Amino acid sequence: MVVSASALTFSSCSKDDDGGADGIVGKWAFDRVGGIMNGEEITQPYTHDCPSKKDYLEFLGNGVIKSVDYDSDCEMYSDEGRWERNGDKLTVTGFDSTTSTFDIVTLDKSTLKLKFNESGISGLFIFKRM
Repeated sequence: MVVSASALTFSSCSKDDDGGADGIVGKWAFDRVGGIMNGEEITQPYTHDCPSKKDYLEFLGNGVIKSVDYDSDCEMYSDEGRWERNGDKLTVTGFDSTTSTFDIVTLDKSTLKLKFNESGISGLFIFKRM
């Protein structure tokens, strides 16, 4: 999974206020991925390998995060880690023994947009609530 592939460090952006950390609790399907080039966001649809099921992250209220991925045969693979939110920062630990910190750019009832910066390259993950 893309999130578990790298330890990521992020810089701040604005976000829509969701009223607290509980707004992130739930299942979020990968929707778009991309980057930022010359200050412009460039995204493309996330490719789900299984035609009938979507890869997703599930944030549980007890600080556990579950990553669920489906291969081309629609076989499910999952992993667990921990998540913590501090303002506009989201820290995820445990996937591939890494700690990744994201900027929460957007968090509302339907969309979660996370920004990261790794080795000077900025990227985006956009999720839709399931």
